Amino acid sequence: MNDLFVRTRSAKDLVISTLLLVGGCVMVALPTPSAVNITGFFLCFAGIILFFILKTGWKHVETSEKYRCCTLYFAKENISILKEALEKNPEAIVLDKEGMANTVRLDIFYNKELNKTFSQLSEYVSYEYQPCSKVYIHEYKRIAKAIK
Repeated sequence: MNDLFVRTRSAKDLVISTLLLVGGCVMVALPTPSAVNITGFFLCFAGIILFFILKTGWKHVETSEKYRCCTLYFAKENISILKEALEKNPEAIVLDKEGMANTVRLDIFYNKELNKTFSQLSEYVSYEYQPCSKVYIHEYKRIAKAIK
């Protein structure tokens, strides 16, 4: 799925970095003690750094539609159950928080406004997750239970 989606800046990222930058500049510009000026410089610096590195949104490469990502982890014993659930009935994905291992990862890219989701299973092999299923496309309503 890495070839379908790329990271991009979301509106939340821009707001956070802008607020830090503006807040720091205001603290420096006002006649305040030097400790407040140092804090203001730190906030300005943090806002600039976050502007360049913070990317929490996802964009579909072909359509340029914006998506959010939800990642769930499961034990390896559940891989056949998850594949079957994704193919036939995505509402049946069981989110049992107890006893979860990190050997199977389910990535769900979703957009509520478009009512569309993309999901894919990946298995942990040799220090990285490698895809072990095809990309499934569903309506958001069918898989919303797993996202929440």
